[in-house]
Amino acid sequence: MQYFPVCLNIAGQRCLVVGAGAVGRRKVQNLLEYGAKDILLLDDNTTADAQNEFSGNKNVNIEQRVFTAKDVDGKFLVFACTDNHKTNSQIGEICRQKGILCNIATQPGQGSFIQPAMLQQGDLSITVSSNAKSPALVKKIKDSLRQSFGPEYKILIELLGRLRSQVLELKEDSGYNKEIFDSLTENDILEAIKDRDKKRLLVLIQQRTPSSMHSNLEEVLHDLF
Repeated sequence: MQYFPVCLNIAGQRCLVVGAGAVGRRKVQNLLEYGAKDILLLDDNTTADAQNEFSGNKNVNIEQRVFTAKDVDGKFLVFACTDNHKTNSQIGEICRQKGILCNIATQPGQGSFIQPAMLQQGDLSITVSSNAKSPALVKKIKDSLRQSFGPEYKILIELLGRLRSQVLELKEDSGYNKEIFDSLTENDILEAIKDRDKKRLLVLIQQRTPSSMHSNLEEVLHDLF
């Protein structure tokens, strides 16, 4: 099976996590990080660890009870994270019938989506997936990527975003814009960022952008690092 890669905006979305063990709590933390609201965390066993972890968080509602089919209603994403394969499969089947995206922790291939490993530097996200066939290989590749894409890329992507809006305001043709955008990704700019050399960075950007932008460049670089 091949999964269709997509990035979802889950800000403000309602989600369900069934299973309050380590895996389930990790899913909740991940959902919170990306802005999900009204997360229902269910477990029919003790939820003391979950209560301690999410106590006072108004976006997480913890209930100690058995899952029921109606729990998925109105949910954007569902995560089946219990240690019972049969229960997880039942949750997945209910979600399929209702057209709700479901991730099954114990049997990834039976769910409607999987979560790839992700390396993130600011707004730069790099994901790696093996279609659930080899988590060990995915981890190895992610570790290798971390060495190649360090924290300087967080600054670079922020800079490129600021410059992109400035270039587009010039209303030139796409070919002209592409030449500028491509030149701004050269290694010498990345090296200036790594060295925290704002003066050199300013000169390099001036060399690659039209003079009409130069009066605003110091503002563009303000608070960059």
